[in-house]
Amino acid sequence: MDCLSRRSFLTAAIAVPLIATASAPSALAQTSEFGDLVLEINPEVDRRQFFTGELSAKIYENGIAVTRRGLTMARKSKAAMAKLWRPSFGFPTDDISYQSNGSYYQEFTGVTTYWSGGDFIGSETIHPSAEWETNTFKDVPESHDLYRYVEILSKLGVTNGWPDGTFRPQAPVLRDAFAAFCYRINGSPAYTPPNASPFKDVARDNIFYKEICWLHAQGIANGWPDGTFRPLAPILRDAMAAMLYRMTPKSVYSFTPLAESGFRDVAKSSLFYREIEWMRATGISTGWLTDFGEYEEWYVEYKPFAKATRAETAAFLVRWFDLFGDRRLNVIS
Repeated sequence: MDCLSRRSFLTAAIAVPLIATASAPSALAQTSEFGDLVLEINPEVDRRQFFTGELSAKIYENGIAVTRRGLTMARKSKAAMAKLWRPSFGFPTDDISYQSNGSYYQEFTGVTTYWSGGDFIGSETIHPSAEWETNTFKDVPESHDLYRYVEILSKLGVTNGWPDGTFRPQAPVLRDAFAAFCYRINGSPAYTPPNASPFKDVARDNIFYKEICWLHAQGIANGWPDGTFRPLAPILRDAMAAMLYRMTPKSVYSFTPLAESGFRDVAKSSLFYREIEWMRATGISTGWLTDFGEYEEWYVEYKPFAKATRAETAAFLVRWFDLFGDRRLNVIS
């Protein structure tokens, strides 16, 4: 039974909580924690390593800091290992770890990298393109652009689809269902909802009452000025960006959006400009390539006021999880 159903509740299969806060971004760990700067990998200096001018890295004696469009993520590392970084690795998502055989490994957005005795051993994808025996959903074939994300979301226990075996990837996600998605991808943490609802249009008998209250308690969703949450309204892409941003622990990165938007259709004056730029900086959203004009110039759009589809939401949530989720919940190995 899918989390969009109003008939019954799907108990998520994940049980280890990840503490997510909605506090203002704290300052990134001071570079003094990482020692002296050893190497700065800059696209203006060494273009051979870069497919884009938006990624750069600073390697310190005891850490690595990767920056893209105003977002910097830093983790503890070893300088010799961090020097191996290249854009295909992406952001560091965990501190360096030591293995009993004397080697080290470190997780990045796209890969886990291994290093031992001064030699690079190799790397492997965190979420490999596993070949499942059958498709989980009959309407999401392997040829679907977002097949991998939908499958991983299912494996994480966030959704099981409908009884007829469909996922309905193009259907819009309702706001109450997105609250359930957020709660589950955080490990369904222990939480007792209040007797009095924080929203006047969310009654205690709402199937997702607990999840919506949790979303409010975490500061992820504050609703409208009239005191409503509008649980049955489709969530828009700009609002989804805001909620994902607020759901993320801010202690692991610093973010200052650039003055120039990365998306053609998102002005700096937009209500959720920071949050949408954060989506682009993290790579959680890659946007839509759109052709404008007689010169066939291509621009990237975010489509902030479009309704978020279930397939898009799967991609957003899995990419968020790759960066900020609790690795113990990762059942794809």
